[in-house]
Amino acid sequence: MRRLTFLAAAALLGLTACGDDSTSSATTTAVDAGSDTTTAAVDETVSDDTVVASDDTVIASDDTVIASDDTGGGEGADTEFCAINQELNDTDIPLEGTPADLEAYFTGFFPEALGRLEGAVPPELAADVDTLIAGVSQIGALLEANEWNAEAAFADPAFTELATNPEFEAAGNRVDEFCGL
Repeated sequence: MRRLTFLAAAALLGLTACGDDSTSSATTTAVDAGSDTTTAAVDETVSDDTVVASDDTVIASDDTVIASDDTGGGEGADTEFCAINQELNDTDIPLEGTPADLEAYFTGFFPEALGRLEGAVPPELAADVDTLIAGVSQIGALLEANEWNAEAAFADPAFTELATNPEFEAAGNRVDEFCGL
């Protein structure tokens, strides 16, 4: 569910950020607290819209993965559950589209895909998937309350609380680890 974590990060860092689109040189050393590995320092010119995800993946504002410590091969990598999880990760969220695009995503595709994911969840991940679905449902409700206006929803303090919920992020990380993402 890397995509769900990215949604929260993109919203917090990309849509609500102030400033210009200038570039700056940055050196980043990321450590994954959940493992014994450290990602090497990244020293490159990056735009202000670059996001370093909690899984140490560096993502540009256009969703291009610049660098990742992805090793693949999780214990459930070949399962239907992980195929659906990958589909969710690969599907573009229309954050910069129209409110109608965002509404269609959160009321059509996303609930259908989450229903399939929930139907294929391995027992050891059931609580994590419940946490993720609850978080995404709350994000969807917040978007709906703001008439599917992403900027308005992401400016709401309730969104910040949802997007920075460590339980949500940890659940997403466990699902992705199971799938080798």
